[in-house]
Amino acid sequence: IWVGAWNKCVMVLYPWNLQFCSYLFLNTDVAVCIMYIEERKEVWIGSEDTITIIDSLTYKEKTKLEKFIPVLSLSYYNGQVWAGGRGKGIRIWDAKTGVALQNINITESTIKSSVVVGQQVWFACTPSTIIYDMETKKHLKDLTAQEGKVNCLVLVPSPNDVEGQAEVWSGSDDNAIQVW
Repeated sequence: IWVGAWNKCVMVLYPWNLQFCSYLFLNTDVAVCIMYIEERKEVWIGSEDTITIIDSLTYKEKTKLEKFIPVLSLSYYNGQVWAGGRGKGIRIWDAKTGVALQNINITESTIKSSVVVGQQVWFACTPSTIIYDMETKKHLKDLTAQEGKVNCLVLVPSPNDVEGQAEVWSGSDDNAIQVW
């Protein structure tokens, strides 16, 4: 389990007992979001000033990606990483090369969280949840059932593991949880 902290470090814990395994000290402000790409054995860490890519087997830094925005959200699909945060919208990166492939400008000011649902990516924004198709890179729709800023999203699998019947839950400043 990789845990971001405010003191320029990431702590790694063993998942079976939550005991300390290792610290990684980053040359960055704050580790805000952390994403694991299993097929690449990489951990991507978004922060206020960069995205740092770590080899998950050696805990060594592989590279840093160019400054884009303060990154609050990372999602992976089909070889691409979608990054969102404060300001300029969404940037799509090639996970293998680290090359920025595309910028998507959005009117919402902050993306705080994201979740992959099939080939869609859902972003928790101000003031709605927005959905993009990750294949076509097209905006599909906005969901606006909540009154405050949407802060977080989680994909909840179907209780019977029925494909296509998962739910997305969103939490917002109005203290509501919306189930989609």
